[in-house]
Formats: sequence, structure tokens, C-alpha cells
Amino acid sequence: MTLLFNGNSNFNISSTNNAALVSVGANTIQFQSDTKNVITIFSNTNVVFNGNSSFVLPIGNTANRPTGANGMIRYSTDRTVEVFIGGTWSTVITSYNGQLLVVGGGAGGGGSPSYGGGGGGAGGYQTGVIVLVPGQLYYANIGAGGLGTPAGTTSNGQNGLVSTFGNFYAYGGGGGGGGNSGQAMSGNLGASGGGQGYAQYGAFGFGLPPQGNNGGGVGVSNPGYYGGGGGANTAGSVVNGGSAAGGTGIVNPITGSTTGQLVSGQYWICGGGASGGQNNLTPGQGGKGGGGNGGYYVNGVGYQAANNATANTGGGGGGGPLASLSAGNGSSGIIVLSVPTTNYSGAITSGGGPTGTYTTLANSGNTIITWTYPGGTYLA
Repeated sequence: MTLLFNGNSNFNISSTNNAALVSVGANTIQFQSDTKNVITIFSNTNVVFNGNSSFVLPIGNTANRPTGANGMIRYSTDRTVEVFIGGTWSTVITSYNGQLLVVGGGAGGGGSPSYGGGGGGAGGYQTGVIVLVPGQLYYANIGAGGLGTPAGTTSNGQNGLVSTFGNFYAYGGGGGGGGNSGQAMSGNLGASGGGQGYAQYGAFGFGLPPQGNNGGGVGVSNPGYYGGGGGANTAGSVVNGGSAAGGTGIVNPITGSTTGQLVSGQYWICGGGASGGQNNLTPGQGGKGGGGNGGYYVNGVGYQAANNATANTGGGGGGGPLASLSAGNGSSGIIVLSVPTTNYSGAITSGGGPTGTYTTLANSGNTIITWTYPGGTYLA
């Protein structure tokens, strides 16, 4: 059937609801509702949708896509608008912002059966706004913590490993210096440097600002000094005879996140490990942010093993005492992502393995995702 409109004629589709198809000029028609212009179709084939509301695109998943023709547009249930251009479906980029924290693995403490070791340096951190593109897959790669010096051996602790998410990159901490008279065994370079062990020619390990700080130490030719591992906020301390505290970390900057070492109502990350010691009744204290306490030795009678860093903080392990006891291990890193709940896709994976997990937490309109070692993925 063909409807022919001449002049300003109209075709009343529904008198009850006052909906009409109206000719408003030469070769121009309107769809009206309650006398309001809803859609205007011009003779040059331009179509104008009037008003300040919206219109709904066809909706479906990938399997529902029609046979494409250039110019088609639809909403994919993968949370993105797509158009058919040049013979293929392409995503219309609509990004959103997330708040991100990436923490590298903390380092192990140094040690020796004959001399105490320095504390392990904390893993580094990066935080800030990340622009997320719907439909794009992001990988949360988390660095493991470094092992402390094994019992009965003389060596530096292992460095922690790197963590990454998108273009965010957090270095691992530097291993604590081993204890060995007559041999240079400085703390290792890392995001935060390892502390100086009892090494006749040793020194502290350098940190990499702004991700961390130096380990504690006083430089070469000071064999009686021990240093704590550096933390994200301060360098490790140094003490003659051991039990030097680790450097302090920082408060977790992701609002609403409960990841980190809980201290006085706040969650801390990236603390340095304390050094080992001798003739001390209490161990050196790990830095706030998960740093492990140092081991200690009392006149050949009592020994206290060094502590591992608090799990999932990027903290450094404590240094070993003057005994055949292991130094503490560093903590693996973490990745925390906070996104507006309205943009949250729910498409998350863990990296598998015995400890690879993710958790989610709702907080004031945001959804917080936390990955532990080894990480996982997020589909924006």
C-alpha cells in the first residue's frame, strides 16, 4: 500500500493516543505523539530524533549479529557499541577510569650461620588512574616474594619480582645483605634496597625512587653495622650490633580497600624487613606495611628465627640471626583495581595455582577487585 501526502495533510494512526504521521512541507514528514514532534524525515534522507531522551539500539551478543552491511550499528551485550565498517564489526571505543594499585614482590632477608643479615627491601608500588577500554582484556601479573637465606648458608636474600597491569609497572625489592666477615655482601638493589649485613666491606642496597628507598647501612668498612630493608616511605634504619628496623611503607591508597597490614585502623603496604641481631632481647621490628621482624641471638643461648613478611603486602623478610636459622621470606605483591560499579563487567579470572585468587568488594558506588599471586585477568 502507498500513502500519498499532499500539502499539510496528516494520517492519524491512533486517535486515542493522538499519534500521527504528518506532512510538514515539501517531501518532509514527521511522526508526532500528543502533537509533539518525535521524528522528522527530510527529503535529503536525513532523520532527526527530537527531544532530550534517548533511543534504544538493537541489543544482542556476538552470535546474534545480523549479516553485516556497512553503516549498521548495534549494542553488544559485551558492554560495547559496535558498527559494521569496511566489511567487519568494529567496537566504538567508550573508555572509563579506574583507580589502580600495583605492588611488586618484597625481598627475602639475608643471613649466615656465623653473622647476622640485613632485612629485605619492600616491593615497589605504582598507583593512579588507568583508562579502561570496554571489551579489552587486561592482565594482572603479580611478582612473587624473594626467599630469605636458607639455614646454614651464607648469601643475600633473593630479590622480589615485578608486578604489572596495563602500563603500570612495580619493581621487586632488593634482597638483604648476607653476613660474612672479609667478603663484600652488600644489600641488593631493588625498588627498596636490601639492608646491610655484617659484611666487612658491605653496604646498603640502593632503592629506586619514587617506588622505594635505600636499605639501612653506613657504607663500606663498617662491619659491625646491620641495616633494615628499605620501605616505600622511608629508608631502613641502621644499628651497630643488629636489630635495625625496616623502613616504613605507605597506607593503601585505594579508598575502601582492606588489603595490607592492619595497623591502628589503616591498611599498610610495602614495609621493609628488619635486620638480624645479636645480644638483643627483642627482635628488630619490620616496617609498617608487612615487613618481617629480624631474628636475634642472645649470648649463645637463645635464638629467635626471623619472620616472613605479612602475606600480600609486598613487605620484605626479616634478616637472619647469628645462628643456623633461616632468614624471612618476602611477601608476594598485590594488584588492586577500583572501578565504577556501573562500568564493572564482572568478567574476572584468577591466575590459578594454590594461592591465585581474586576478591571483590563494593564501596560507595565502586567495585574493588584484588588479585593475589600469581594474578589473573579483567575484561573491561
